[in-house]
Amino acid sequence: DIAANDVLGQIDFQAPDEGTGTDAILVAAGIAAVSEGDFSSSSNATKLSFKTGASETATEKMSLSSGGNLTVSGDVSVGDDLTVNGGVVDVKNTGAQSQVRFYCESSNAHYAAIQAPAHADFSGNVVLTLPATTGNLVTSAAAADEATALAIALG
Repeated sequence: DIAANDVLGQIDFQAPDEGTGTDAILVAAGIAAVSEGDFSSSSNATKLSFKTGASETATEKMSLSSGGNLTVSGDVSVGDDLTVNGGVVDVKNTGAQSQVRFYCESSNAHYAAIQAPAHADFSGNVVLTLPATTGNLVTSAAAADEATALAIALG
């Protein structure tokens, strides 16, 4: 019987005859089909697990679930335009305030950023709704003894 996390099959890449030994002979990369739950007459949910190693036995760095969800443990780089379908983009972090940066067109020399406030400053979720026309969005807030302004060009 196939149970959750059973490996249905896998391909491992390694150089067991490498003369330098130690890390060089460990599994360097692999792809595995892993059960996402107990198999039954109506379920065979399986994810693909993609493993790589640097100075270690290869471990999962990316997986594709039976539902089509891609999980990546490191950074994701996109060489051109990125299109996200679904209507919501979540930017989550690992202990710092989330930030989205928009870089200039000249060698990415400068950026303008949108950043979430610190946890202690939240009193609920905030939604910024952009206007339906081209123009500038201006807001101000007190910072130390002077007011600061953020102008975001929309168009």
